[in-house]
Amino acid sequence: MKKMIYSLLALPLLIMSSCSEDKFNDVEPVATGTVTDAEGNVYNWVQIGDQQWTTTNAMGGEPVGEMSYVNNLGYTYDVFSESKAENLEKEYYPVYGNLMSIEDALESAPEGWRLPTDEDWNRLERAYGVKNPQDKGMQASGIASKMMNPDGLNLLLGGAILVGKSYGSENYRLLRVNSMGYYWTATEDTSREDVDNKYYYYRRIDSYTGSIDRESMVTRVRFSVRWVRDAK
Repeated sequence: MKKMIYSLLALPLLIMSSCSEDKFNDVEPVATGTVTDAEGNVYNWVQIGDQQWTTTNAMGGEPVGEMSYVNNLGYTYDVFSESKAENLEKEYYPVYGNLMSIEDALESAPEGWRLPTDEDWNRLERAYGVKNPQDKGMQASGIASKMMNPDGLNLLLGGAILVGKSYGSENYRLLRVNSMGYYWTATEDTSREDVDNKYYYYRRIDSYTGSIDRESMVTRVRFSVRWVRDAK
């Protein structure tokens, strides 16, 4: 399983389903505002089409720096050292927000908002001109610069937390910061037959290829989160 997770998070070098001639929309927000979550974190939002999306990554849930694990002998350990946790709090969170478990992602949305479903992301991508957002895999080469526009959706390259298992313990890695952004959806991939794990769809923004990737991932990882609601 650990090897499989690494392969899904790794940079794809050859597989791209769209060509360099694709043209995408410069999406101009039709409305803006702010929303506050239950923990007091304030987020800006923009309206794209008939949806309103937050423009910074969510801060809720258990902070990455406070994560712990139980080893094969039953002892509990902090994932990150005290100095690393302080560095995350000072340097990572203010820019990239928190990397959240799927449980926290599903439960932490502000009132009236939700963790975007797979179809919410499809609708957003269609607004940018992606032709077949429901297809799995990487596509839409060049879309990243549009979706990362700080005057619009402002998607961020916060990387991901990899959780693998060896010798009965969980092992954590913070990967791909400043090169890729991974975002949870609220939609379970029920096509994955695995009695021990659940898989949820996610989106990956790839700064190297400029593409967006639709795939599903085992829920042991931690990804970034945005909120969405239907415009009134």
